[in-house]
Amino acid sequence: MHDCYIFDLDGTLIDANQLHRKSFSWAVAQVSDFNITTELEDLLEGIPTLNKIDYINSKFAQGIDPGSVYELKQVYTDANLNTVHMDTMLIDQLRELSKRKRVALASNARSKFVFSVLNQFNLDMFEVVLTANYLPIDKRKPDPYIFNETIRLLGVNKTETCIIEDSDVGYEAAMRSDVDHVYRVNSSKETYEILNGLL
Repeated sequence: MHDCYIFDLDGTLIDANQLHRKSFSWAVAQVSDFNITTELEDLLEGIPTLNKIDYINSKFAQGIDPGSVYELKQVYTDANLNTVHMDTMLIDQLRELSKRKRVALASNARSKFVFSVLNQFNLDMFEVVLTANYLPIDKRKPDPYIFNETIRLLGVNKTETCIIEDSDVGYEAAMRSDVDHVYRVNSSKETYEILNGLL
């Protein structure tokens, strides 16, 4: 086992992907006639909202206001946060892991969403929690900055650190951070299975 474990949140510990997709599509629909297809959702997976709008505006010659979409997306997400669920056995695993190892959270999501989830499921075991609000836009994943900063704040060595991520941008950021090991998962269930093998 490693001495330190850094987790992403969405797609790694909770599965709120559908909520984020619905909130983004809803927000775009409030300010434009542009249709978000499933294929486009897949392409933009894991990318920050503002960057998604920049891509759409450039690729499809749209003039959608990124700030408006960002704010509306948060409104929808906040109103439907109760649809997010987390496996109680995974919570127990994280508590057990935190008794033996250092654990931290590094997420591209905004602080309000992250801390709402942490409070909802009583996830108080993370020594360091970094979110999008902590980072300049150009330093968010796939830039490795958030992981490097988490490691610095914890005061641990990269050779003793493991990152568990799910998205393409998160995995790229983790690999670029040069930690000892990176697990790539597709769901919180896979995270549970990994921790089950560690404990």
